[in-house]
Amino acid sequence: MDWLRMCPEALRDALRRQLPVLIPFGAIEYHGEHLPLGTDTLLAEGFCRRIAEQTECVIAPPIPFAPTLHWAGGEPDGDIDFPSEALIPYIDALLTALIHTGFRRIYMMIGHQGLDGMPATLARLALHRVQQRLASSFAPGWGKGNHLPDAAFFSMLHIGTYDTYVDYTTLQGDQPMPVGHGGCGETQLIQALYEGLDCPDARQLNPCPVWLDDLPKANRYNGAYWVALCVDAWVKHLQSPAENKSV
Repeated sequence: MDWLRMCPEALRDALRRQLPVLIPFGAIEYHGEHLPLGTDTLLAEGFCRRIAEQTECVIAPPIPFAPTLHWAGGEPDGDIDFPSEALIPYIDALLTALIHTGFRRIYMMIGHQGLDGMPATLARLALHRVQQRLASSFAPGWGKGNHLPDAAFFSMLHIGTYDTYVDYTTLQGDQPMPVGHGGCGETQLIQALYEGLDCPDARQLNPCPVWLDDLPKANRYNGAYWVALCVDAWVKHLQSPAENKSV
């Protein structure tokens, strides 16, 4: 379910049934001449939409900006280095609104820099601010009782990437999904999620960035394999009894 297209009663029904809400978090960044500037955002949103096709959830509007530090390109290349000091209060306000609305299963799909990168770090900082603000209204010693004021207080936000819930120990070779930057990994994921969105014949810069060395290995069928594997793992997680317990 797309939040922007939901009527109020559909949203109330989602809240009554404690459906999860997924927030795609990407960036606008140069990924080579063959990929769109919104690759990170498009991938995060694409995975969320595939997940929503298989299990009921609400997809929030994506966060399309993130700090890029102009690592891969500059403004003439379409790269936007969005400041952290602007994003933290934005994410804070978004999480606060979601919690006040009634959501307790909030998932952020990180499409830029992975779990150790700046977007994930900013999301954690924003959540810390929200939790501090909420806890300020609790009486001292609120954790001593048998029940927290809200059972989901410490687990309202889950931060993940495309393959967070994939059990690699069950896969032959135990190799993680290739992602990288603009090369084989992201290119074949874009090919699998969006028909015709890449430009495989685009002429790359000369000299070509080293992060495009593995680009010739990109294969849409491999991308489709990884998309299906990741989506299946997310769906199983979201549908697991532990994630569907009453909060």
